[in-house]
Formats: sequence, C-alpha cells, structure tokens
Amino acid sequence: MGQPIVVSSRPGSRPAVMVFSINRSLTGMKIEVYEQPAEAAGERWVDEMARRLGALGVTRLTIYASTIVAEAPDWSGLADRAEDVIRALYVYYADGRMPPSDEEVMAAAEGG
Repeated sequence: MGQPIVVSSRPGSRPAVMVFSINRSLTGMKIEVYEQPAEAAGERWVDEMARRLGALGVTRLTIYASTIVAEAPDWSGLADRAEDVIRALYVYYADGRMPPSDEEVMAAAEGG
C-alpha cells in the first residue's frame, strides 16, 4: 500500500556522486544536508530516506525539492539499490504484508 516514487539517476560531476531525480518534492524550497545519513535524526520522510540510504553506504546526502545528490565511495551495484530505496519511500506494506485491520488501528489510536 502506498504510492511508489518515479526515480531516474545519472552520474554526478565526480565519481563519488550520483544524482537522483524524482517525481515529487521531498523538501519544498528548503535544502536538507545530511553529513552522516545513517545517523539522521527526525521523523520526516526525508529523514527516513537519509537513514535508509545511509544504511546502504551513502556517506553524504543533499536533498533539494525533487533532486537528491548522494555521495558514496563506490557506486557499482549501489545505484540500483539506492533507486529501490527511494522508489519505496512511500510504500507502507511490502509484498506479503497485510495492512492492519480497522480494529488494530482503532486500538492503537485509543492507546491500547
């Protein structure tokens, strides 16, 4: 459940840089910079994506609207995995997982 993001990628100006373009804005007009993406704090979508990309090996991340500039020591095999992480950012339930029932949602909302 959720809507996948459309992602395209291209190499950056240096071998360590990859630029991803997506079909929606993640930050509005604000520039987000993550010097250590794996340790990103916060609960926003963009923070979660930084943590997921950091877990793959991305070492620095700059996000502005619908452009993601990522740095990593080696992009061989990593670019496709990074695209998958970005594409699935708004997908809540992976294949084989069921969304919670109405009863479970109501119980959680009531603190039970």
